[in-house]
Amino acid sequence: MNVPPAHYRPEIDGLRAVAVLMVLAFHAGISGGGYVGVDVFYVISGYLICGIVLREDGAFSFARFYERRVRRIMPALLTMLAATALFSFILLPADMASYARSLVSATVFASNFYFWHSLGYFGVDPQYAPLLHTWSLAVEEQLYIVWPIVIVALSARSGRRGVAFAIAALALGAVLVGLLVVDRIPRAAFFLPVYRSAEFLLGAFLATGIVPKITSRWIGDVLAALGLIAVLANLPWAHPSPAFPHLEILSACVGTALILYGTDLRNTLVARILGLRPIVLIGQSSYSLYLWHWPIIAFGTYYVLDPHSAAWLKIVLALAAIPVAFASWHFIERPFRSPRAILSRRQVFIGAAAVSAALALFGATVARLHGLPARFDATTNAILAEGNHAWNPCYAQSPQSVADGRLCIVGDPAAKPSFVVSGDSHADMYDVALDELARRNRVSGYIFSESGCRGYVTDVQAGGETNCARRNVEIYKLIRKLRPKALVIIQRWTTANVARREEASNPTAAHWLAEMHRGLDDLVQLARDSGARIVIVRDTPETSDLIAPNMAKARALGLDDAAGNPPAELVRGATRAEYRASEAANSEMFAAFSARVPVLFLDPAAILCPAERCLTQRGGYPLYRDTHHLSLAGARLVMPAFAPLMKLLTARGTTSR
Repeated sequence: MNVPPAHYRPEIDGLRAVAVLMVLAFHAGISGGGYVGVDVFYVISGYLICGIVLREDGAFSFARFYERRVRRIMPALLTMLAATALFSFILLPADMASYARSLVSATVFASNFYFWHSLGYFGVDPQYAPLLHTWSLAVEEQLYIVWPIVIVALSARSGRRGVAFAIAALALGAVLVGLLVVDRIPRAAFFLPVYRSAEFLLGAFLATGIVPKITSRWIGDVLAALGLIAVLANLPWAHPSPAFPHLEILSACVGTALILYGTDLRNTLVARILGLRPIVLIGQSSYSLYLWHWPIIAFGTYYVLDPHSAAWLKIVLALAAIPVAFASWHFIERPFRSPRAILSRRQVFIGAAAVSAALALFGATVARLHGLPARFDATTNAILAEGNHAWNPCYAQSPQSVADGRLCIVGDPAAKPSFVVSGDSHADMYDVALDELARRNRVSGYIFSESGCRGYVTDVQAGGETNCARRNVEIYKLIRKLRPKALVIIQRWTTANVARREEASNPTAAHWLAEMHRGLDDLVQLARDSGARIVIVRDTPETSDLIAPNMAKARALGLDDAAGNPPAELVRGATRAEYRASEAANSEMFAAFSARVPVLFLDPAAILCPAERCLTQRGGYPLYRDTHHLSLAGARLVMPAFAPLMKLLTARGTTSR
């Protein structure tokens, strides 16, 4: 078996340039599929690391290997982290606190785990996360820690051929595990190294030399050209969902392997193209370019409130990151790369650990202090408080807690529960306001809410990671036993509209709709069995902007008027016509449903849309905490729409039968 030799291959730096420019184009908003540049890097890393370990067979030194990694990675990374720590003082408190937590995780190469848990509903907004890109560095370093040890152990025990077969088996296993979990826990499949390791191992397998070397230059060119086409073909693809594996990622990884394999023979056409000096220079600075581009874009667009301007500015900032990257490579990376150029091995390790610890301490302190809200005035903090999601201890109850009778009551605790609220996070957004209204009317009820959970039994849930169906089965048992006056369904019905639009072309959407109709059928039967009146709360009008952050930023920039109102274009709500159009499909579904069973409809839009354009703020305070969840002020505002429910619950002489 011939392990690839240790000679410098400029075309690999050229391939790095392709990868980083794809990522740059993706984050600049001019390429839908450029995100696969990260996967190109993983294959290259596996190829190079395995090659190093096998070439030094018998003389491999872990101390020397990890010293090279520290010199390669840490100086530029720590400089970038320190710079972002300074710029983080421009962030709003919640965003600064999120940044601070991500900083702590980045210093220990665990940011992939942080973003795995923190992205999503009520979590970190990716566009306001300056260190979001460090997730891929964390994955790579985790692979760098594990796989050299594995390769050395396999080489000592089984020889290089055994290493190749073991790598192939492990890669196949990683792919199979990814396929098994991608639909159930897509974010885990995206962020965790066990599912990304197949890409790394593909490069490692090629580095073992088990694949016969190419001797024909034209065959090498054909393979490398096909690989380059496979990689670049991803550029126009649409924005990805956070799942792995994808066809796009597969093509990028296989394409990268073909390029590495086909250009191993010197002087092929593709190798010469990728080895052109300008391309190689970008490749040599690709690490710095990857490090700096996203913080520059994230901070540079943070206070740009016009989406059109922000889109153009992203492109300008992405281009501006290139000279910054060259400076970082020349003045920070290169001086540390030579083992004896700057600092001894011991000094390098201690220095990296000390600076990392200092940055982690800064991050932990800022996070503990909730993002230093005292930097802003009381009004700005009050605006932001309305936009923050206050976690409800009753949120996301488990099926077992429902079965055991550990239930959450809203309303007057002295009153016998006479209604049940079931739904997704839209049910949760009414929790406090509904509790206040029910107390005033001396009634009470149980509330069940969880993100992505429908208010009725269905096997298909929006989140894909919940026990919603099991929970709802237990809720149905409770309703049949309790026989309440009303079952209130509160959820984001708009999701059904999206599924209807995609029904013809998307089998998953069609299945989702079928399950929804089955769930509504079961709801009809439940109403007949329990005597409960079905109450449906219709959707709130949705906005295209994050109202609370826009209002706070406008105030920080001095854009609000004397009465504290922000510019109208920053808090523009939907028009009545737009809302009616978005609700058309729901109205048809509700009409068909109400023909089968008596339904009481509650319409918050009747209050939120008193004029042609719907409200998003009132008196200088936001009515929404994101594009479709009401703030507490918004929920309180629409409580008069719940008056028919209170009338039903307080009517004398009525029973649940």
